[in-house]
Amino acid sequence: MSKERLTQKQENIYNIIKQFINKNGYSPTFREIAKIAKLNSSGTIQEYIYKLKKKGYINYIPNKNRTIRIIK
Repeated sequence: MSKERLTQKQENIYNIIKQFINKNGYSPTFREIAKIAKLNSSGTIQEYIYKLKKKGYINYIPNKNRTIRIIK
């Protein structure tokens, strides 16, 4: 089963997450993602994270920090 395609903005958030994990060895918080993406709302990030999970690109545990995992 192939993954559903990402929008440009979703792909940008996905790449931010991947790069952060590769650099630091742990996943970013929603606020860190928002800061890197130059967005003011962590709620907007939450929507992107939910869509990335739904499309099969990541997994995470809601209401816990630093639990985002890339699905290979």
